[in-house]
Amino acid sequence: MNDIEQKVINVLKFISPKDLENVTYARYGCPNDGGYVMLADEVKGGIAYSLGIGDNVSWDLAMADQGYLVYQYDHSIKDTPVKNKNFIFNCKGVSNKVIDQFTTIENILKQNNHLDKTDLLLKCDIEGSEWDAFYKIKDSILNCFSNIVIELHWFNALGEDAVFYNKVYNVLQKFNELFVPYHVHANNFSKKSVNVHGRIVPAVLELSYVKKNKYKVKANSNRTFPTPVDMPNSIKKKDWNLGNFQW
Repeated sequence: MNDIEQKVINVLKFISPKDLENVTYARYGCPNDGGYVMLADEVKGGIAYSLGIGDNVSWDLAMADQGYLVYQYDHSIKDTPVKNKNFIFNCKGVSNKVIDQFTTIENILKQNNHLDKTDLLLKCDIEGSEWDAFYKIKDSILNCFSNIVIELHWFNALGEDAVFYNKVYNVLQKFNELFVPYHVHANNFSKKSVNVHGRIVPAVLELSYVKKNKYKVKANSNRTFPTPVDMPNSIKKKDWNLGNFQW
């Protein structure tokens, strides 16, 4: 194993999914791209944030059906593609500073008077901007969320750029300190991948997190990914086979 492979593995260890005791995994959103696996017991109404929606609000609709008020953020569209009484749309992108069409997660929570919350849901698919948005984010801001589903991009570039590597390491280490990753799925729209010590890691991964200490973690993970509740993002391609994704 070379030094680059070891550095990549050090990152992947942060997102190795854990098996949780006494939980039910369920998929929310459309059958393919736009749907996410979550813990059924955690979806019980409240406030949700959907960062990056484009023309697909199937997760948002699923949350609205479960009694959530969904705050939507996307600077690339003028309005939500589907109207719903539980949607609050904002034509803003999310990054690491407030400038032009972009804002920060901290600023969003402040504007919506949610800085005192600890049980918000978050869905994030902002096409690679997640690394800037979450880089050096305060613990107090992350602690406003109890559950996070997020699409993470560019794992294929971890060994190519030291600055990018350090940013990814920082973000995933921070997540790992506060949350437990319990599910991983690869987006098969992307053809890119990286070979890590004989194992293929796709460029784009969807991760599901729950706040630490809410559930007991099993000693060993027996699941392989994709799981029976997963579906490929593109129906024209087979799902990526990730095995148990333990590093």
